[in-house]
Amino acid sequence: MLSWGDEAVVRRDPELRGLGLLLDPEVLAALIAIQMPELGVRSLRIDYLRYKPGTRCLAGVILETDARGPVRAHAVVHGADAAEKLRKTAQEANWAGPTSSLATIADAGLAVCVFPFDRKLPALRHIVDVEAAADKFARLLGVESPVTSLETLAYKPERRFVAAAKDHDKPLAALKLFVRGADLAAVRLARAVRSGERLLVPRLLGHKQRWNLLALEWLEGESLRDALGKSHCLASIHQTGAALAELHALPSGSLPDPGPRHGADGLLAAAAQVSWLLPSVQGHVENLAARLMARLAESPQDVFAHGDFYDKQVVLQRDRAGILDLDAAHRGDAAQDLGLFLAHLEAARLAGLRVLPDLVETEAALVEGYASVREPPSAGRIRLHRAAGLLTLAPHPFRSRNENWWDGVERVIEAACSAVEPARRRSRRRLADPCGVEGDPAFPSMACLLDPDEMTRRFRRLLPATGFERVDKIRVRRHKPGRRAVIEYRLQMVAGLRLQVLAKVRAKGADLKGHEIAERLWQAMCELPEPLLRIPRPIGVERDLHAAFQRVEEGNPITRELGRSLLLALPANQHVLGKRIVLALNEFQSLPCPAARVHGVEDELRILERSLGGLARTRGEWAARIRRLEEAARRAASRLGPAALVTTHRDLHPDQILDDGTRLTFVDLDLVARADPALDAGNLAAHATELALRCGHPADALSAFEEALTQAGDVRIWAALALARLTAISARMPERGHATETLLQEAEKRLGELE
Repeated sequence: MLSWGDEAVVRRDPELRGLGLLLDPEVLAALIAIQMPELGVRSLRIDYLRYKPGTRCLAGVILETDARGPVRAHAVVHGADAAEKLRKTAQEANWAGPTSSLATIADAGLAVCVFPFDRKLPALRHIVDVEAAADKFARLLGVESPVTSLETLAYKPERRFVAAAKDHDKPLAALKLFVRGADLAAVRLARAVRSGERLLVPRLLGHKQRWNLLALEWLEGESLRDALGKSHCLASIHQTGAALAELHALPSGSLPDPGPRHGADGLLAAAAQVSWLLPSVQGHVENLAARLMARLAESPQDVFAHGDFYDKQVVLQRDRAGILDLDAAHRGDAAQDLGLFLAHLEAARLAGLRVLPDLVETEAALVEGYASVREPPSAGRIRLHRAAGLLTLAPHPFRSRNENWWDGVERVIEAACSAVEPARRRSRRRLADPCGVEGDPAFPSMACLLDPDEMTRRFRRLLPATGFERVDKIRVRRHKPGRRAVIEYRLQMVAGLRLQVLAKVRAKGADLKGHEIAERLWQAMCELPEPLLRIPRPIGVERDLHAAFQRVEEGNPITRELGRSLLLALPANQHVLGKRIVLALNEFQSLPCPAARVHGVEDELRILERSLGGLARTRGEWAARIRRLEEAARRAASRLGPAALVTTHRDLHPDQILDDGTRLTFVDLDLVARADPALDAGNLAAHATELALRCGHPADALSAFEEALTQAGDVRIWAALALARLTAISARMPERGHATETLLQEAEKRLGELE
């Protein structure tokens, strides 16, 4: 399932209809498993993302498969030109031959290419066939030792592939495959650069222009990245600084000017992407970019700058340091490489990815090593370039698919601001707002709700004698402009404990009635002996803030378990989960209903017809089918007999049920009403069918789960009505629209079977 941050990005980008599929590992894995059953896909992990809003998004993925173990692939979602792009990709896959694995989902503008098929790197399929390419490798490397294997070192789909060519366990060379034309610039650089007293650069061993392939000398040694976690790390950094100074001393007259990644263009691009990902920081980050551009405008462009210098690009030997990957070299400012090196380490430290030395000591060792060869830039210029490097790295937590990426983006931006103005008082606001709620004039109380100091005072009143200390973090989880928002607070309690609280905020005022209903349901649930079900505990209401507060319970939405069951075909697990939910529903329906509203058959039909009417207006070619579907729904509903009304959730779907392994929690009780006891189970069964179809599976892929829910006769009727309604809802959601017609067909079938 999508994180709330990813959901906000998807909602802002309706042009990329398949973006929600691409960012959801469970759904994407299920779709690939259906399209490519020969692989036996069990799960996938996204390890690389390149995103241009409204235009295109590419994800590098690792597929865990039964047939071949871990398999690399990449998935691409296109915007308005999706049909033409998919046609060209399919054509190129046909040209590439039978080894090219390609799956497409036209309605979502999505293509999945399994390694080694890569339309921008067509020679990749020749390179990975080591046995067939043996003679070519021998001529390229100029060695007699045969290449017996390739070890992938880096792969950026449709951009670059880097591998170690090995004779069994012995590395012979580094192979770099480029997109067409980029290899020629890399060849010119490789031929122009020479090693020195402190500096090592790999020699060019060969170049196969037809394949856009370079072979470079393999440099033995310890990676600086590995050395940073050891006792000799500062000596290694000193050694790196000296080697970088020698690189900067090389003649730079023939180098190109800074490319789009560097200077003002790179800062503007990074600021634009961060602003898109987190609209709440747009003004802040644009101001940061403007200040940096103004202060860096006069930086000298007079050295052989590496352009992408960080710890992974350095290999250490006894008295020299090898510097790799000069593809981005240009005439630039010496402080740029030093600042970017430090920015990478600071960003890694903020992400908690590795054990790293102190940043002040690191900078001192780096500059001292540099000064042993040539005059270093001023500390002020290095600091500015460190801030610029941090700004360009700010989107990386999103691109690397880090958990809670929005927090990572904010932390890097904060560090960049502090580097520009070291004396600046660090903001106490710990806020993530990918939804952009701060700028919504319908919520005048939002300034207070997003202020940790103010909310700390409020929670002291709402949570007396609980050990509450302070608000630690604030996240905006949902925002419907002009109407409502959901905000999550992480509270620091005594003894290092933490508590999470949700605030439901409405523009028209706090939902007092909903809070009272939740309070009465929670109290009634407390009276049940050892219940399976939990209900989030209400905490209180702040009327002037238009907000009602409740605890966040532990557990994962059952969407994840259902998605796993789709991939691995686990009907027994489905049945057990369905039975547990039936027991939880029985407990919920046994509670006295605190809501006065009643939801009957006519209410359901009214909602259904309104939804289908909207679908008929947007998809005129389906108008006649939709009219027949409405008539079938009325006939099916007429078969529902009178029922004793009970307490119902009224909007129960897999995202609304949390499972911690022991107990289930029903969340979002805003629509609780007295209704037919079959309504909730039917709604949940329909959502299971929709999930299966959305993931590319047959409609009955979760039949064991649905059967556990639908043993009572009327449940199937309510499920068919709900499925017809979900057909219209799917058409309004970009990440689900690819399945709308399939849903329509299934709804027609289900209602027809009830005739």
